[in-house]
Amino acid sequence: MMRSRVNDILPSLLITLVLLLVLEVASSLIPILGIFEYRLPFNILIVLYLSFRLETPFLPVLVLFIQYIHSFFSIEGWAMGTLAGTLVCILCNYLRELIHLNSIPVTILTTQLFQLIWFGIVSLMIYMKTGETHYVLSLIHISEPTRLRR
Repeated sequence: MMRSRVNDILPSLLITLVLLLVLEVASSLIPILGIFEYRLPFNILIVLYLSFRLETPFLPVLVLFIQYIHSFFSIEGWAMGTLAGTLVCILCNYLRELIHLNSIPVTILTTQLFQLIWFGIVSLMIYMKTGETHYVLSLIHISEPTRLRR
């Protein structure tokens, strides 16, 4: 865990944002290969890494920058992603002392758990905004129940 100031974080943040931009562009080329249902969540992985490594009051601002870059490539938008990322960072901060990322399986399970929490928060916000479950159910590959016609 590292306590940092803005001057220490800024150069690393710029490099991370350029890396995220390159990864998002590369990830957007995956449908060319015929894989339409797979998305690589690099933004979530970067936010999780920052939340476990940094102890700074500027973490929500860092999440905002990351989500703003990600919003160019997603339907999610920067506001929903920033709120979800900040909530996940708060949760990581509370659980930081309990979680020991000392083995690969624990790291994978922890990352997957926080990605599911992120997905749940964003899905709930999209549902509240649109009132439709089509987007949420299509992400988890469940078709909507057919409605009976009268």
